[in-house]
Amino acid sequence: MRRTMLCWPAKRRRLAILSSSRLSPEVAADVLAAADTAVAAEIAAELPPHAAVRTLGQMEEAERDTLFAAADEPQANEWRAMLAHMPESAGRVMDVRYISFHEGMTAGEAM
Repeated sequence: MRRTMLCWPAKRRRLAILSSSRLSPEVAADVLAAADTAVAAEIAAELPPHAAVRTLGQMEEAERDTLFAAADEPQANEWRAMLAHMPESAGRVMDVRYISFHEGMTAGEAM
């Protein structure tokens, strides 16, 4: 990997690298810890929940707390709830968000 790839101006490229299956959660955690806290929180929030929690689980508690403080409160609470589960459990990787539909809604309304 070229050294210049560590300084991407585009958030989308940073997100693609962090969510890549080829990047270990440990390395992704190091990247987030080294980034500006606000940017790291924004990038982590855009990761799929299971990928974010895998990565956040590899961070030091103090680094994680700093990132949680920079994130939106509902997002930080979701991460905390998922991290409360054992590392290899279903609760740790489960997406707790859901969408509800009301009886009588059309497909267009649901979209």
